[in-house]
Amino acid sequence: MEKLTKGEKYCNLKLQSLGTEILSLNINQISDLTTYSTATINRLIKKLGFNNIKEYKLYVSKQNPSQHETTYIEDIIRLYQANHTKELEQIKNLINQANVIHVVGKGVLIGPVNELRFGLIKLGYRVVYENDLSYIVGNETNTFSEDDLVIFLSRLGSDDHMKLVAKHVCDVNPTILLTSSPENTLIENMDLVYLLEKKDEKYEFCNAISLGVYKILSFLEKS
Repeated sequence: MEKLTKGEKYCNLKLQSLGTEILSLNINQISDLTTYSTATINRLIKKLGFNNIKEYKLYVSKQNPSQHETTYIEDIIRLYQANHTKELEQIKNLINQANVIHVVGKGVLIGPVNELRFGLIKLGYRVVYENDLSYIVGNETNTFSEDDLVIFLSRLGSDDHMKLVAKHVCDVNPTILLTSSPENTLIENMDLVYLLEKKDEKYEFCNAISLGVYKILSFLEKS
């Protein structure tokens, strides 16, 4: 392990103090709680011998076995064993053809939304997070360019504003849905659905979607 600076040692102590809570946090939330920048955290993670925050979380979960963390590990194994190459190739093509990528998601999915948003920006894509859905549906005409891609992250498609946005853009813009439920009401308006294994609990759903986001970003980075 590389020698840690004084600041990195304190950062490491704060990471350890989070315990298993870190398993449900994204990098930006970890940064807020530890008061250290994401760059410092990522640098520390690599000095500790991990490639990224995902590997560090897996290590934490193994050190603190319980039903909660075991589910997290099983999700990782299941998702990486799943053959999603066809879907990922289609997602990559739509993303690469887009002028601007609009990401739509809210509530318990704000973590995966931010992971996708900032991950795409890091890879050089133009990304807009659409948090004012009422403004979009309030316009009589589609406010997006026809070359724009709209990506929805939704558990069941039960949010009324999200339903209206999906109907608002589906005739003009290419659309992608990330979900774990084949009963999601948005599916009928989507060009492409990235369907992950169905989960009953909200945390498990977010976990599956977050892993799906990570797989998309990894596929784009390697392509």
